[in-house]
Amino acid sequence: MHEKALLPFLLLFGLASACAVVAAGVTGFVVSQEFMDNAMEVYMPGTSRVVWPTTKATLSEMSATPIDVDDDLMAAEATIDAAKVVVQVETFNQEETRVRILARKFGVDNKALAEMVQDRIRRNLDR
Repeated sequence: MHEKALLPFLLLFGLASACAVVAAGVTGFVVSQEFMDNAMEVYMPGTSRVVWPTTKATLSEMSATPIDVDDDLMAAEATIDAAKVVVQVETFNQEETRVRILARKFGVDNKALAEMVQDRIRRNLDR
């Protein structure tokens, strides 16, 4: 008897969980603990209203293919020199923006590429 009463809740929970997974899969961006632990973290002068569009433009310049962007999360993914590069921009305070960059090639962190992306974003901000 109790099993029948739980069935609608289990179905509802199961459908809601499936929708959440699909929603996360559509954007492709999940700021995981692994990302937080491994990404290069830098602070750039200016607000995220300036740094975010510059970051997207920089990734577009550097990538031979279109980049994936999530404006709500201020996160973008690009393929640069056969490496997957993920960048997340976050407002830190009124004068600085935190930028996290993770570059991986063949599953291995590529700090040199992350630094190159960071340098290019800084140069484009200075224009």
